[in-house]
Amino acid sequence: MLGRIRFSHCKLLLVICSSLLLGLASACRPSLESLDKERKALADRWGVNAEDYGLYFPLDYFEAKLHKGMPIDEVHAVIKDYERVLHCRYDAEIYYYYSSDDNLALRIEVLYEPDGLFFLGVIGEDWEDGGIGIEGCEPGRIGENP
Repeated sequence: MLGRIRFSHCKLLLVICSSLLLGLASACRPSLESLDKERKALADRWGVNAEDYGLYFPLDYFEAKLHKGMPIDEVHAVIKDYERVLHCRYDAEIYYYYSSDDNLALRIEVLYEPDGLFFLGVIGEDWEDGGIGIEGCEPGRIGENP
C-alpha cells in the first residue's frame, strides 16, 4: 500500500510540474496572436497594410522602401518605432522590433558601406546561421548619441 501511495504521489507531482513548466513557457513567449496584433498596429501607425508586406513586417517593408546607396539620414527616416537599436562598428545597425529582449525581438540588421554613410542592405535574423551577433555593439544609431 505504501508503494502505491508513493507512486501515485510521484505521478501527481509530475503532472503538476509539467503543467507549471508549460504554463511558464507560454507566459514567457509572446503568443502569435499578440505578435500579429503588434505587427498590424505598427503598420497602422505607418499608414500601410502589414499584409501587403508579408509575415515579417517590418523587414519586408524595409526591403521594399530602402535601396542601395540611400544616405543614412534617409534610412533613419524610414526605420522608426523600434524598441531598441545598437550600432556595430561604423557599418551596421541592429533594430529590435516587438521587444528589446534578444530572444523575443524581431531583429533586423541594416548594413552600410564601410564609411557608414550609404545603405547597402537589410537582413533579418537567421537562427540556423547562428543569429545576428551583437558582440562589440553599442546602444544607439550610427552618428547619434544614445
